[in-house]
Amino acid sequence: MRYHIFLSYSHLDRHIAFELEDKLRASGLRCFLSEKSVPTGVGWLETVRKSIKESERVLILVTPRSVSSQWVYIEAGAAWMENKMIVPLTQFVDLSELPEIMKNVQTKQIETEAQKWELVHEMAKGASKEPSVEISLNFILNHVKLAKAQMDQDRRKPDLIIGSGRGGAVCASMFACHLGLSALKVVDLQFAGSDESRTTRIDDSSLNARDISKKNVLVVEWVRQTGKTFALIKEKVEAFGPALLRSYALFWTKRSQATPDYYGIVVDSVPCNSWGLY
Repeated sequence: MRYHIFLSYSHLDRHIAFELEDKLRASGLRCFLSEKSVPTGVGWLETVRKSIKESERVLILVTPRSVSSQWVYIEAGAAWMENKMIVPLTQFVDLSELPEIMKNVQTKQIETEAQKWELVHEMAKGASKEPSVEISLNFILNHVKLAKAQMDQDRRKPDLIIGSGRGGAVCASMFACHLGLSALKVVDLQFAGSDESRTTRIDDSSLNARDISKKNVLVVEWVRQTGKTFALIKEKVEAFGPALLRSYALFWTKRSQATPDYYGIVVDSVPCNSWGLY
């Protein structure tokens, strides 16, 4: 598939469509937006038809301004003919006003910022292919927001965040700022060797029972390869009796043999970056 998402919208709602596209693209999803994705001089109608066919999902933005848009209905019909997954995105509309083709599928309300991030989380989680990774502070921040959306759904906000290593410290500080937390600890890591012969030592001197006992704790890593580092931290944290212990890693390699807690990007190997975070 060329696109993960085809976003159908009325030109009157282009500001909302552009905002959604920014969020989806920042989380690694390839999106088709007619005003951005059709090159100058290229046949518009044929490109739209072909792009619907080459997209995994079709998101249809429905607002009071577009609920009677003929072109939005045409794109919805084209998606239905191609047997695509159709997801109507609603903002302040009566569901009874939706056309019949949209009444038979589950809608997604995106009236609040949290609801928009929940949508991005669902779309990113269901994408069939691994996104290409271009590391930036904005990229990390957007994935922190994705994880927060999942936490909001689970209703498990952490009381303490522990950053594992330098990369984990960067991600953990973003979590703390975004969640409005001042309770932040960092565990320093030292590695020797590589692959199966690699040994890991952790400096856990910053961890104590007073900060952890009966608290919801979130351990944040930059990348999880084998899970050995988290196992060491987990052993230390659990000895202090937390109410809940969860973890987050921005990148989960396939070698970890694990399902990410909250939101993580599954990759084959550790992504290269210019920051020296890992």
